[in-house]
Amino acid sequence: MRINIYSPTYFRFNKTQKAISTIIETVNSSKHDVKLYLCDNNSPHEMKLWLLDQDVHNERVVTYLSPINYGKASIVNTVHGAARQSDYIASIDSDMLNTHDEYNWIDEMI
Repeated sequence: MRINIYSPTYFRFNKTQKAISTIIETVNSSKHDVKLYLCDNNSPHEMKLWLLDQDVHNERVVTYLSPINYGKASIVNTVHGAARQSDYIASIDSDMLNTHDEYNWIDEMI
């Protein structure tokens, strides 16, 4: 199954960094073909660099940097319009921590 997950971001660097790291771990351990789209709403430079670094070091992560703050729904819709075709889509906030190491929530949903 091809799954696209969209995570809109805007600053809150420490929270976002922790949460996105746990989401990436789950994406990487999924048995499915999962892509995580990091949808940034014009965060400060430091955060943009960190988000781009996630993209460069992981083929399952795609980072979209918006030149303006579109808002949560608009940026997810914008990135979804340009994303690959998939069987399933999901959106997860960039402050959601995955604390369940005993199972993969993506695989459990499918």
